[in-house]
Amino acid sequence: MVVSSYCGKKNDKLYRNEFITKAKDVIIKYPSLDRVFSDVDVPIKHYNHNIFFNIANLAYTENKTLSNKNTRNSSKYKYILDEIENLLTKEINLFERSSRIQKKIISKMRSFTRNNNFSKYIEFQLYIQLLKNKHVSKIIYGDISDFNHDFRIFIQNIEFNLEVTSLYENKVDKILEESFDEICRKAIQKIPLNYSVSLEVDLEKIIYKNKFDKEYITKLVLEEIDKLLLLILENSWELFEEDFMGSKNLSLYQYLNSMERIFGENYFSSDKVSLLNTLYKLKKSEKGKKFLKEISVTKLLESPIKSCFVFEIKSKKCIQISNQIKFPSTVETKRIKAKLGQLKRRLMEKLEKNQMLNQKNAVIIIQFIDYYFHNYSSDEIRKYELYKEIKPIVDKCFEKTETINKHILGVIIYEEMLNSGIFFKNKTIDPKQKQISALQLLLK
Repeated sequence: MVVSSYCGKKNDKLYRNEFITKAKDVIIKYPSLDRVFSDVDVPIKHYNHNIFFNIANLAYTENKTLSNKNTRNSSKYKYILDEIENLLTKEINLFERSSRIQKKIISKMRSFTRNNNFSKYIEFQLYIQLLKNKHVSKIIYGDISDFNHDFRIFIQNIEFNLEVTSLYENKVDKILEESFDEICRKAIQKIPLNYSVSLEVDLEKIIYKNKFDKEYITKLVLEEIDKLLLLILENSWELFEEDFMGSKNLSLYQYLNSMERIFGENYFSSDKVSLLNTLYKLKKSEKGKKFLKEISVTKLLESPIKSCFVFEIKSKKCIQISNQIKFPSTVETKRIKAKLGQLKRRLMEKLEKNQMLNQKNAVIIIQFIDYYFHNYSSDEIRKYELYKEIKPIVDKCFEKTETINKHILGVIIYEEMLNSGIFFKNKTIDPKQKQISALQLLLK
C-alpha cells in the first residue's frame, strides 16, 4: 500500500521539526548512534526517508504511549535501537576502526536515500540474527574486512559467504507515491480548516493504457476531488456498487427519490448504506440538490475514489491519499507479476556482478516483503505458495548464469527473520549434503 499525506506548508514544517526533534531526543541516549547522527544534515523534503530516524521517532512515540498507560512494557522500537547500539559498540567496534571503515558504514547510515540507509539496516538486522543463532560459531563482517560481500560465517566448521540484499522500492510504488504526494499538495487548498480527509483510490480506475502514468493519475484524481468535494466534506463513506440497485443511468437525485418512494425515508438511516445516507443528507440543501442532479449513478461508480473518511482536527487541515487493496484484481495481478520481476532482476544483478567469485559456499540472501505474500514466514501454506512462484524464477536465473555461478549454493528468501526463510538450491551444481545440512541450520 502507498500512503501520502500533507497538512499544508506551515504544518508540514512544524511536523518535520517535531519529527527530527523526537528522533534526536532518542538517538542522543545511544553514544554510538549519537556520534553517527550528531551533525547530520536532514533534508527538507525527504526528512522521513532514513529508517534509523524513523525507528527513533517511533520509539519516542511508543514510549510516551506506554508511559501514559502506566505500563512497564518496553518499547519494541527501543529494543531495536538497543540491539543496533550494542552491535556498533561491542561487535563492530565502529569508532575503533580506521577512518576509511567508519566512513564506509556511517555514510550509508546517515543517508536519506532509502536504498542506502535501508541496505545498512538489513545488514545490521541480519548480523544481530546471526549472533543469536547457536549454530553459527564465527561471524566476520564484510565492511570491516578485506572481502567484497557482507558476511563470512562458520557453521559446523564449514565456511559460508553471504551477500544480503532487498528489493527496496519498486517502480509502480514510486510512481504512485510521487502522484499521491502531488495530489495532496494541490488538493489541500480545497480542504477547509479543521478538516482531516482520508481518501482511498482504486488502482484499476487510474491505470492508463495498461500502465501507471504520474501525470494522468494526478490530473484524474484532482478532477475527481473537485467533482466530489461536496460529498467528501459531508461525511465518511465507502462506495459499494451493490448499494445501487436498478438503473445506473439516473442522476443521484433521481435515484434517491426512487428509493425513497419504494422503501421510505428510514431506508437511508441504515448503517449498511452509509453512502446513501450521506447522499440523502445533501438533498436538504440547494447546493446539495444541484450536486446530486449533476452526477449520475454511473459516474459515481466509475470514480477512482472509493472511500472517504473525514475527521475534525483543531486549527489544522490535512489530506491523505492511499490505494485500495483488492484481491483478486487485474491491477494486483500485474503488481505481483512486477514484484516477482523485480526479484528476478535483483537476483540476476547479484549473479552477474559475481562479487563472491572464488568464495566457498556462497549464498545470496534476499529480503522479500509484500502484503500479498505477507506472513509466509509463519504460515506453511503461504510459504508453499511463494515457493511455487519463486522456484521457477530462481532456477531460470541460475541456468542463465551457469558458467559463472558454480560457487553459489543457492538463494535464501526471507521476510523478517532469517530462521523462517526459504532456501532455493542452485540446480546447476551438486553440492555435498553436509554443506546443505549445515546451511539449513540458518533456517532453524
